[in-house]
Amino acid sequence: MDIEFNVEGLKELDDALKELDIKTQGQTMRKALREAAMPVKSEMLQRLKTNWGEKSGALANAITMTSRVVNINSRRAGSKSDVTVQIGPTKRTASISTEAGVKQSSPTYALHLEYGTRHIKARPFMRPALQNNYRRVVSNFKKRVRELIEKT
Repeated sequence: MDIEFNVEGLKELDDALKELDIKTQGQTMRKALREAAMPVKSEMLQRLKTNWGEKSGALANAITMTSRVVNINSRRAGSKSDVTVQIGPTKRTASISTEAGVKQSSPTYALHLEYGTRHIKARPFMRPALQNNYRRVVSNFKKRVRELIEKT
């Protein structure tokens, strides 16, 4: 259930990033994107707790943010780094017991809550969190990248 979007039209920031070495590019973008994406994670947790109350504990604890830097053509001139951030339940967490006593992985259980099943009414918490915050994430990302570039 990945939702992806690309930030384009940032020519001046892209040019400034290219002035940095490949490792610093990745570190700068990773730090900026993780900070910028925090409103998504916060709203996701808030919606989960609002929709599911006390029952949200184990799943709420499984909601994490992970990020990864991918260096593209790192041995060539003009190489760059791409950064991905994922927010949601991690696969590495313990199983969650449903009301019926069935053990499920946290990602599977989250999808059941997000989209519903024949027994559970859908109460989305992941998609609305991203939809409500993506403009803010992009704006915060641009601002934070600028600040981090100026510091280097």
